[in-house]
Amino acid sequence: MRTVQTAGTGPARPPATLAAVAGTARDTDMVARYGGEELAVVLPGADLDCAHRTAERIRAAVAALEAPHPGSPTGFLTVSAGVATSAPRRGTRPDGLLKQADRCLYEAKNGGRNRVAAAG
Repeated sequence: MRTVQTAGTGPARPPATLAAVAGTARDTDMVARYGGEELAVVLPGADLDCAHRTAERIRAAVAALEAPHPGSPTGFLTVSAGVATSAPRRGTRPDGLLKQADRCLYEAKNGGRNRVAAAG
């Protein structure tokens, strides 16, 4: 699972952005809006390497849109992604996984944006 933040995904941007993200997903994956400009992507059975590759495909797919975004340093819409994985275990809650993915997201953003950062 990972969270993805797309800068500038206000009301005019979600259809193209979500279509680009959904186009990278497997049949078993779930893509959902998670907060204002964030998406959560659930990848059942994916290990960290698979999740990282998927996040990179999402980043590249959104970059390929070349959607103008005046607030971005590049002038285009970009994706920063935080990647974290976990195997479900009895008694565990998703909070820890979300926090780990969020830390990685901010690592990607602080590292210059338009990049993927993974836990571990």
